[in-house]
Amino acid sequence: MLSCCRVKSVMGHLDGSREFPRPCIGIGNPPGAMDMKAYPLQKFSPAERNQIDESLDKELRQ
Repeated sequence: MLSCCRVKSVMGHLDGSREFPRPCIGIGNPPGAMDMKAYPLQKFSPAERNQIDESLDKELRQ
């Protein structure tokens, strides 16, 4: 539900428009025995941050 509210918030700032990029970025699996709930909350490594920046740049240019 929270995701839906965030999308509605973005749409509200865009005068109700549904025409905006919505990139999807997967997080993969946690290494070793790391808690699955804690994994998405970890800071990105420099290599991961670079991958995300490149993906967003590519997505937003389309």
